[in-house]
Amino acid sequence: GVALLNPTCCDDIYEFKLTEYININLLGKVLDSVDCLTDYQINIYIKDKETNEKYLSKQIKSDSCNFNLNLEQGFDYIIEAKKDGYLNRAKEFSTKGVTKSETFKNKIDLTKIPKQPMVLVGILYEFNSSKLTKEAKAAIDTSLYKILMENPDIIIQISSHTDNKGSDSYNLKLSQQRAQSVVRYLVLNGIDKKRLQFQGYGETMPIALNENADGSDNPEGRALNRRTDFQIIGKVDINDMDDIDDDSDRVIKSKPPKKKNNTF
Repeated sequence: GVALLNPTCCDDIYEFKLTEYININLLGKVLDSVDCLTDYQINIYIKDKETNEKYLSKQIKSDSCNFNLNLEQGFDYIIEAKKDGYLNRAKEFSTKGVTKSETFKNKIDLTKIPKQPMVLVGILYEFNSSKLTKEAKAAIDTSLYKILMENPDIIIQISSHTDNKGSDSYNLKLSQQRAQSVVRYLVLNGIDKKRLQFQGYGETMPIALNENADGSDNPEGRALNRRTDFQIIGKVDINDMDDIDDDSDRVIKSKPPKKKNNTF
């Protein structure tokens, strides 16, 4: 600046942020299956993939089904939707590689917190054992573990059930060990143990017939009874939890790191 009345003339310092040259909009909807939801909160995080930390960038509340986010170029974002009575849901969205003004569309489906236990599909064990199979671990990673990471304040009980083959006492013990195996796997992957309880019910809570009406075996019914499920039983103060392992996502409510130059 030039000010003739200023004895030092030209030592003004100015700062500005140039964002108009590229405009990135994310138009979204928050749904309950197919129905629109209102009165929810959107949390916008910037994720640092090198450190696996996420930085809270902005929070907005909406009384409409639709939301419109203006994002900056060159970042990895996590867009999280929260609503009372529903499980949180988060989606990742990256503006790295976006080189021109563009509008994207997306939707976030929220699931109402059920009162009944939710069966975990694909949780299988070695025969006559409590050891989780490789397929079971993969199923946990993409279902229960994801739910726990997106909802860091919920407490769940994991329950395991068997069919009626074998003695009552043996089935009860086996189911207890299987439920405990799921808890152990989650803890090893960074879920705080204060959020996890487990219980084995053996053959006492079937959801299908083990035998048909004529006394013949019912393999389909037995398969349904050999299940692992979970139920949300409460909430925990996230400030009262143990330190989270380095491999899990950490949320830091501070300014994000400066954007690095990107090559496209």
